Amino acid sequence: MVKLFTDPKKVSEKAFQKDLIKDIRAMGYLVFHDYDSRKQGDGHGKGYPDLTIVGNGRAFFIELKRYRAGPTKEQVRWIYNLQRAGQVAFIAQPPDYDKIISLLKGHPESEFLKSKWIDQIVISDDLPF
Repeated sequence: MVKLFTDPKKVSEKAFQKDLIKDIRAMGYLVFHDYDSRKQGDGHGKGYPDLTIVGNGRAFFIELKRYRAGPTKEQVRWIYNLQRAGQVAFIAQPPDYDKIISLLKGHPESEFLKSKWIDQIVISDDLPF
């Protein structure tokens, strides 16, 4: 079930997402993928995480990015506020695949949940939260 990408630099976000959703659903979780949050409602959904995962009394919100791609300010705003609300929310890339699966299997949350992007963008920009 755990996917080991031979070269994460060459894995597209779409391929990462497809394999991850398949494995997460196989674990019994419900998964919602927002195909384009920019078009939701009056634009206030812009930046909403790619995946909402619910099961076993837990919820996770994951913004997926291809290798070395960073999130937008709106994506960081959502992740930051979900974390502040006590939710497990993070930004992940293909090298994080095994860590995500491990987390969903109930292993302790790891340091990878503390996104470097949150600190860089929240501290450097004065975003209205």
